[in-house]
Amino acid sequence: MRKFVLFFIMLFEIMPEYGQVIEVIGDVQGRWDVDTVKVIGNIRVPAGDVLTIDPGVVVQFDRFYRLTVEGRLLAEGQQSDSIIFTIRDTANFSDFTSNRGAWNGMVFSNTGQQDSSIGI
Repeated sequence: MRKFVLFFIMLFEIMPEYGQVIEVIGDVQGRWDVDTVKVIGNIRVPAGDVLTIDPGVVVQFDRFYRLTVEGRLLAEGQQSDSIIFTIRDTANFSDFTSNRGAWNGMVFSNTGQQDSSIGI
């Protein structure tokens, strides 16, 4: 029994720590300053709202969902600490006749000529 407990303690000590993960769907605004944002449905930054994504955040789309920006998006990564937009599963990503494994992109809609969104 002592060997099992010791093995469990050692295993626990070498396991990586998992960062903060949030899931989003629908209207979004505010600041994303977590390790991973899982997009589990279409999301939208409403007109008049601001969504700020901090450097180091991974935005992971679960399926064929879209980010629509009607307000303002501030996503300024750094060369050493980028913001990554990715998909959960890359299966069939290169098959343009299928939406499996892909995300539906980012659309700036009704932002007008005064749009001050930033994406670096």
